[in-house]
Amino acid sequence: MGSNKCHLRGACTYSSLFLNKSRYEKIENIVSEIALLESQQKSNYFEDKQKSLSSAKLVYRSLTTAQAKFLHLKTRQKHYEFAEQPSKLLALKLKRSEHLASIDSFKD
Repeated sequence: MGSNKCHLRGACTYSSLFLNKSRYEKIENIVSEIALLESQQKSNYFEDKQKSLSSAKLVYRSLTTAQAKFLHLKTRQKHYEFAEQPSKLLALKLKRSEHLASIDSFKD
């Protein structure tokens, strides 16, 4: 049973590394393509090259946005969800609302 978990973990790690490597390669290729298209546009302006430049920038933006969202999620999990802070905040909130839950006196 334990060896299956290790094998599965290794396969997931390898797959993740491969995806990250391919994502970084895509970003590098798009950055070089954008630089080339911008230099060509500076010398001579063409409408079709402008369209391909804007589409390349859109792809770059989507890749970096996905990466930023992932990093934001990991940071939030690390500092808020998996830390001790939520339990401390909940205890503090319960202490503050405790006086509202108690009954001081009965009315006739």
